[in-house]
Amino acid sequence: MNEERLIQREYDPVTGLHTLTGFFSFLRNIPAAQDKSGTVIFLDILNFKDFNQRYGYANGDVLLRGVAHEIIRLFPECIACRSSADLFIVILPLITEEAVRDLLQQLQDAIHQYERGIRLTLKAGVYFSDGTEPDPAFATDYSKIACNHAKQSFDQDIFIYDQELAKKEAFHQYVMAGFPEALKKGYIKTYYQREVRALTGQNCGYEALARWEDPEYGMISPAVFVTVLEDAHQIHKLDLYMVENVCKDIRLVMDVGMEAQPVSVNLSRLDFTLCDIFEEVQRIRQKYDLLPSMLNIEITESAFVDDTEALDRAIELFREAGYKIWMDDFGAGYSSLNNLKSYQFDVLKIDMNFLREFETNPRSHVILASIVNMAKELGMHTLAEGVETQEQYDFLRSIGCEKLQGFLIGKPVPFQVEYKNNSLVNQGAEISPHAKNHPEPHEMQIYYDRIGEVNVLGNMPLKRRKGSVESLLPISIVEVVDAQIIFIYGNNAYLRFLNDLGIPSLEALNARTKVEGLPENEAFRKLAAKAEESQVNEIADVVINGNVCSMELEFLSRAGNRSSFVMLSHNLSKNAEAKQATDLEAVFRYMLHLFFRVDLFDEDGTVENIYLSVDQDRITDQETDSHLAVDMYAERYIRREDRQRFIRFYDMSTLRERVKAGGKDYVTEMFHANGIDYHSVIQMYSIVPFQYEGRWKALSCCRQLDEMW
Repeated sequence: MNEERLIQREYDPVTGLHTLTGFFSFLRNIPAAQDKSGTVIFLDILNFKDFNQRYGYANGDVLLRGVAHEIIRLFPECIACRSSADLFIVILPLITEEAVRDLLQQLQDAIHQYERGIRLTLKAGVYFSDGTEPDPAFATDYSKIACNHAKQSFDQDIFIYDQELAKKEAFHQYVMAGFPEALKKGYIKTYYQREVRALTGQNCGYEALARWEDPEYGMISPAVFVTVLEDAHQIHKLDLYMVENVCKDIRLVMDVGMEAQPVSVNLSRLDFTLCDIFEEVQRIRQKYDLLPSMLNIEITESAFVDDTEALDRAIELFREAGYKIWMDDFGAGYSSLNNLKSYQFDVLKIDMNFLREFETNPRSHVILASIVNMAKELGMHTLAEGVETQEQYDFLRSIGCEKLQGFLIGKPVPFQVEYKNNSLVNQGAEISPHAKNHPEPHEMQIYYDRIGEVNVLGNMPLKRRKGSVESLLPISIVEVVDAQIIFIYGNNAYLRFLNDLGIPSLEALNARTKVEGLPENEAFRKLAAKAEESQVNEIADVVINGNVCSMELEFLSRAGNRSSFVMLSHNLSKNAEAKQATDLEAVFRYMLHLFFRVDLFDEDGTVENIYLSVDQDRITDQETDSHLAVDMYAERYIRREDRQRFIRFYDMSTLRERVKAGGKDYVTEMFHANGIDYHSVIQMYSIVPFQYEGRWKALSCCRQLDEMW
C-alpha cells in the first residue's frame, strides 16, 4: 500500500510522466560520480485554459497525454515531468542551442494536431547546466525564469538563460527588494503628460505616469518595474500610491485658486483581485474632497482578458459613482472588439502603435478613421496617444478624434506648481501651440463632450451613431458666441461645398461671418435661435455668392454665452439632379414677370442692366457710371417732385446703413413715375445689397403698383 502511494506521489496519473516531487527525487538520487550536466527545458502551453473551458477537462487530459507522448517521442533520452496544469520540465543531455530550437519547433508543430480550433502556442525557457548547481532546483528555476520572459514576449517563443538574462533577473530582484523603500522615500514620482482638445488646442486634462528615480540605477523604466510588481502581486500598492499623489496635487492646485483639470490614473488588472480597488480609490478621493469627475480611471486592454467578476463589479461601481472609465492601449491586444462588445467605456485611448507608420503606411489612416467612427457609433469618446507630428495632429482632428496626447503636445514632466496667467504650469513643460497656456475650464468639458459626439465621418451626422468611415455629406460644427458666428470644424465634403461657393477655406468663411449686413449671417442667427428653442432639426434656404444653399441645423449644447450646432449643407443651385433645384430655376424665370426692370450695381461704382421690359430703354447702354445712370433715369422716368428723393434712394454709399437701420435685408420706396402716356403712375423700387466673390453688389428691382392703388 505504501509503495502504491509512493508511485502516485511520484508519477502523474494523466500523462505518466514524473510529478514535480518525483522529478526532483529522481535527480537528487543520481550518483555523485555521474555527470549531471544537461539541457534543462521549461515548457508552458498558452491557451490551455481556454481549451479546457471550451472542450472540457476530459479532452484537456487527452491534450496533455498527447503533449507527453510528443515529448517522449522527440526527446527519447530525456527525464520529463508535468509540474502542474500545462507546465512541463524536460532534462536531456547537453546539445547545441540550434538543436534545441529545432527540436522545440518540431514539438510545436506536433502539438498543432491537438488544437481543435484553439491555437496552442508553446513557450519555452532553456538553461544549459554544467552540473555544478548545489541543487537541481536551481537549474529548473533558471529555465523557468527564461520561460517567463518568453511568455512576456510577443515575438519570441524561446528564451535562453544566459548572463544577460541573469543580470536582468538580478535587477528585477533589486527592484522588488527596493520597492518599499522607493515608496517611503519618494524615489517613485508622479509625472504628468498633457492632453489637449483637438478642436481648440486647449489643455483638457493630464495622464499621471509613475517614474522611478533610483539613487543607484538612475531612472528605472516603468516597463521594468511595473512588470516586476505585477509578477510579485505588489502592483496595487504602486497604483494606490499614484492615486494618492494625484489627489494631493489636484487639491493643491484648487487650494491656491487655480484651474484644476481631470487626471487619468492607470489601474492594473491585478488591482481588481489584490484589493477592493473601488473602495480604496473612493477613500483617497474623499480624503481630499474631490469630485469623481476629477479622476479618470484608465484600465489597460489586457486587463479584460481574465474576465473576472471582480473586474466587472468594480467597473460598474466606478461608473455608478461618477467616474469616467477609459480603455487604455485600445488595439494593442487581440480582444479589442470583444471588449467593446462586453463593456461600456467613456473613452477609447487609441494605442500609439497606430501612429508609428503613419507617414509610410496609408492603411494606418483608414484604421484610425475606422476606430474613431466605430467609437462614435458606440457612444464613446476618443483620445489618441503618441502624437509627434503636425501632420498626425491635423489628420486626427479632421476625422473627429477629440483629444490628443504625445511629444508634440508635451512630454511627461514632474509636478511643481507655478502660478502663471491664472493657470497651472508644470515646471519643464513645453509651451506648445497645441497646448495653450490657459487650460480648458472644467465646466466646459460637458459642453465639448457634447460636440465630440458628432460623428463627422458618418453620412447621418444629425442622427448620430449611424455612419461610415468617410462622409460624402458637407458637415460643419458652428459656435455662436454672443452674436458672433464661428465655424470650428468642416469635414472634407464641407470644404468642397465652400469651394463651390467661391469660399476657399474655413478661415475665409469666418471672415465673412464678421462682415456686417450679410443676409446669410442674419439668416443663420435666426435659424440657430429657432433650433435651440425647438430642440429639433431646423431647415432654411439662404443665398450665398449667388448659390441657393440649404442649411439643416441641430442644436448641440450651450455654456453661458456660447452655443454650438452641427450643420448639414447642400448647394441647391449646383445639384441639378434635385427636383427642388430644377423647380427653383423655373420659379426664378417667372418671378421676372413681376418686374419691368432689374439692374445690378457694383461697389466699383458701375451698373449693368440684367432684365428689361419693352416699356423702357436700356440706360446702361449709354452710361455705366451708377451716379450718371441714376440721374439719366430720374430725368427720363421719375416725376419732378420725386426726383431728388429717388436719387438719394439710389445713393449706394449709404445703402448698407439704411438697410441696417431698417432691420431688413433690403430697402423699398415708392415713386411717382411717367407712364407710357406720360400720366403719373406709382412704382415700387427695391434694392437688395449682397456680397458675391468678395465684392459688395446691389440688386435693383422695379415693379408697377398702379393696379394695387
